[in-house]
Amino acid sequence: MFLMVFLQARSQSVSIESIRINNTISYSIHLSNLLKSDLTIDSITKVPKIMDASQADSLVYIGETYFEYNYNSKICQLKMVIFDNKVVTISIGKNILSAKTTFQDLTMMFPIDCKLTKAISIYGEKNPYETCSVGVTDGKGNLWDMRIVFFLQDDILTRVDFWEPV
Repeated sequence: MFLMVFLQARSQSVSIESIRINNTISYSIHLSNLLKSDLTIDSITKVPKIMDASQADSLVYIGETYFEYNYNSKICQLKMVIFDNKVVTISIGKNILSAKTTFQDLTMMFPIDCKLTKAISIYGEKNPYETCSVGVTDGKGNLWDMRIVFFLQDDILTRVDFWEPV
């Protein structure tokens, strides 16, 4: 039984190395490479107190999408994608998601993990979301303790978070 659940989890998981925003910027990127990219950084800010569990030194914003930045390593890690006029798509494996992606699309892409959604409310936001999520592996196929969470409103994908337990 455990082996069957483990194999299902692995089959639904996506490689962290396959993730790209606007088909160019990876999940983890050196700040100097992000600065050289086609996307303009809007701001680099301190991590707000409400995010006190974050290990980041700063948040790097491109539109409403943000990366957590570590000063010592100079690495930016993608944490939240909000589709806007700057970040139009996110590629996850062979799938390309955008503000036009529907729940039905997610169900076809991730039939095990996204066959149902769960309701969630986020502090400070007035409208609730429906969510589903998939697991993450590294380039060698090792399962990570991370989930990619898809947030939908009115059956349309509006946000993608990269969630790790603290």
